[in-house]
Amino acid sequence: MTGKTEKYAIVAVKIGTKIYTAKANAYGNYKVYIPKQRAGTKLYVNAKDSKGQVSATQIVTVAK
Repeated sequence: MTGKTEKYAIVAVKIGTKIYTAKANAYGNYKVYIPKQRAGTKLYVNAKDSKGQVSATQIVTVAK
């Protein structure tokens, strides 16, 4: 899963009870490695910046 956020933010993707994380680079680009998911699975994504502020959780539904 890839995307863009604030630079150096920690991005967390929650799938069921498992959480996968990655750190954004200096440009705010991130890549979180997650196992392949079935279509329709909901992914809950948020980011925490260097000040400890957590973004609102975005819900992403896996397409086919």
